[in-house]
Amino acid sequence: MSKWVTVLYLNSIQNANIVKSKLESESILCFIKDENMATTYNYQAAPSIEIQVVDKDYLEAKTIVEGMGYDVSKKEKVNLTKQNRLIVIIFAVLLIVSILFMLTLA
Repeated sequence: MSKWVTVLYLNSIQNANIVKSKLESESILCFIKDENMATTYNYQAAPSIEIQVVDKDYLEAKTIVEGMGYDVSKKEKVNLTKQNRLIVIIFAVLLIVSILFMLTLA
């Protein structure tokens, strides 16, 4: 049975979709892990986005991604910067406050 492996970590859903499209155009089955979660966050504050491929296609996918100018040697997730964490926290607080406000109007 095939296993999914991460070929690249990114912090931009736009770049992830570009890489995914390129890999698919080369007939490599791939997907963006936690894509819905990444699009839920502010694009600038998205947590690490993983491009995953089937293990048998890893070397070919790695070559293609490197040809696009990405460094696949980075094997750790991209961490949120302090500024991006602050954006996520502010967004969450505003969301909670607006929900509480709507509940008081009902």
